[in-house]
Amino acid sequence: MSIKLRNVSIDYGNFLAVDNLTIDIETGELASLLGPSGCGKSTTLNAIAGLINITSGQIIFDGIDVSKKTTQKRNIGLVFQNYSLYPHLNVFQNIAFPLYQSKTFKREVKKNNQNYSRLIYQLKQSNMKKNIFDLQEKLFELFNKFLKDLNEKYLNLESYLFDKYRQIIEKYISELYKSSHLEVFKNKQISRMYDESKLFYLDFYLKLLRDFKLKIINFKKELNQKEKNQYINSSINKFLKDLKLKYIDEISFNLKETKRTLNEHNKSFDFEKKMQIRKTKTTGKEFLFDKNDTEYLEIIENFNIDAKSINDDFTLKYDKEIKVIIDKFLIDLEFKLSQIITDFSKNDIFFTEEEFKTEVLNYRKNISSVRSEVKKAVFEVAQRVEIQDQLYKKPYELSGGQQQRVAIARSVIKKPKILLLDEPLSNLDAKLRVSTREWIKKFQQDTKITTIFVTHDQEEALSISDKVFVMSRGKLQQGEEPKSIYQKPANKFVANFIGTPSMNFLETKISEKGEIFLQDVKIAKSVNLKNKDVIVGIRPEHLILDSSKTNQNISNEKPLIGEITSFEMLGKTNFIKLKFNNNTIGIIYDSHILENVQLGQKIKFNILKNKIYIFENDENKNLLEVI
Repeated sequence: MSIKLRNVSIDYGNFLAVDNLTIDIETGELASLLGPSGCGKSTTLNAIAGLINITSGQIIFDGIDVSKKTTQKRNIGLVFQNYSLYPHLNVFQNIAFPLYQSKTFKREVKKNNQNYSRLIYQLKQSNMKKNIFDLQEKLFELFNKFLKDLNEKYLNLESYLFDKYRQIIEKYISELYKSSHLEVFKNKQISRMYDESKLFYLDFYLKLLRDFKLKIINFKKELNQKEKNQYINSSINKFLKDLKLKYIDEISFNLKETKRTLNEHNKSFDFEKKMQIRKTKTTGKEFLFDKNDTEYLEIIENFNIDAKSINDDFTLKYDKEIKVIIDKFLIDLEFKLSQIITDFSKNDIFFTEEEFKTEVLNYRKNISSVRSEVKKAVFEVAQRVEIQDQLYKKPYELSGGQQQRVAIARSVIKKPKILLLDEPLSNLDAKLRVSTREWIKKFQQDTKITTIFVTHDQEEALSISDKVFVMSRGKLQQGEEPKSIYQKPANKFVANFIGTPSMNFLETKISEKGEIFLQDVKIAKSVNLKNKDVIVGIRPEHLILDSSKTNQNISNEKPLIGEITSFEMLGKTNFIKLKFNNNTIGIIYDSHILENVQLGQKIKFNILKNKIYIFENDENKNLLEVI
């Protein structure tokens, strides 16, 4: 199941925990939310799980907006930092507990039994061969594929719509609220504007689905006039029912909720304004907005004009792209139905007596009790997490790694589409963390379950993830593959956070010729940057001692010199800190290169080519170039 967060914000009034977060995680990927404590990663995970309500934005699973759905309806498995295993239950009972408590699981077992009983009854009544029912299943597959394709296409158009809205919202918000004391009003206004854009989208989508439903009903009527078939009718009726329950009712509910939310945001905005006016009367200190009422209304009117233009453009895109999918589906549907009708006209569709008995027996084998289904599910998941020989032990008899596997088994026993792990390795010792994270990666690859892994440990994130999303103060700093995060950090924060030991940073200025100097030594030349104050970043592993210069690709014209201030022995490699140009820089080197180290000793070192990172020397400190 894919996960998309669109402009998600979580505002606690005096604290913005998550700020306009947009991320994409594809089906079957393992993605990490990485960052220091307080960056918003666990808050984001809890919002995805449905444990925290978002202030604005959307959380989308496989094209379905689940922002308003409860945790129980999101089909997720969640493992917290504290595994919370029941100490009085053994491993089997701990894993099985969610199934015994799940009404959905019991309903599924009951439904499965009813389905097979119905199939047996149909066989007895019609004595038809199973290929007729297979054709029905293929018809269902066609219906489901269409709905998925339609939803994905519409989601792409939705992303286009919200990107356009984001641009005009940022434009008009920057006009309305420039002063820092208006931050609360700014956030509430942003929420109102996004709500209005979402209302248009949901209303448009709902109308589309209702029109499509009407087309299918008319299609069925025309078909019945030509040739009435109970199996075809039941398939189309099931599709119409699914369309209503899973899509139309869902969108209708979201539309009502969005209207309610918009109304709440409007009331909240007006209430905040009244409170400030009341406070002004009480304290005598006037509360000033950047714009007066007339200017405010004029800006909002201009926003509405731009919003209408975006909506019109969206409608044109819909006509071009969505209608193509619907027309193709109707053609495919007509073709598939003609195949079914042709198969009904054949003479070899009936069972022999022996075939009939075998078929009925095969169906009966699939009818079972809740208890046997639980046992089967527990043994299956226990085998996956490699604890099948620990099932009758109590949690206190297990190691930390085994307890963690039990917690994961318990979270996936209900076969969720998404697995959420909130710092699951933090209670383990260093050696066990390494082996357990390797196991988690293997388990995730085997099961193909979409997984989000929250951690503050960069080594964990980089080693097991398909994507890493680095966060700071509620904002996404960078989201890419681990290799890209390390090799091309988006800004100074990411560069400093990723890599052990941290990157060295030195302030300098690029000359008018694009030359960069440190300690009066030219270390590189920029093609694109001239006469600019910058921050130079160099990783400790990209600095090499002068004695190891042989066959190395060096960037600086002559060696740089630093004075040793500290030394750490790491094993195969060592780490030293040098006093250099009133700064402290670190170097990692092979231990055999410099065996006798003394504090205060001056040593020469060089910089590898294409390993010098140039960052802006301003508030954002974005990456400009790698030289």
